[in-house]
Amino acid sequence: MIIDLINETWYKDGLCLSQEQDIFFPERGASTRKAKAICRTCPVIEDCLDFFVRHEQEYGIWGGVLQNSRRILIKQKSNRV
Repeated sequence: MIIDLINETWYKDGLCLSQEQDIFFPERGASTRKAKAICRTCPVIEDCLDFFVRHEQEYGIWGGVLQNSRRILIKQKSNRV
C-alpha cells in the first residue's frame, strides 16, 4: 500500500524529511539505532505512529517503532473494531 503523505500537515514537520530515507528502511539485521534516535526527538512522533497504525503500514520505522511492534499495534487495533 502506498500512502500519499504530501497532504498530511504533520508530516512536513517530521525530522525524517531531512535524513536519508534508507535510515528508516534498513536492510534485515541492520542497525535501527539512528532512526529510532531521530524519531525520539521528532515533534510529530505520535502523529506519525498513529497515522501508520491506522493505515496498517508494515514496512520501515515509523513513529520510532519497528515493523514487528507496529504489526502488534495494528492487530490490537483490528481486534478492537
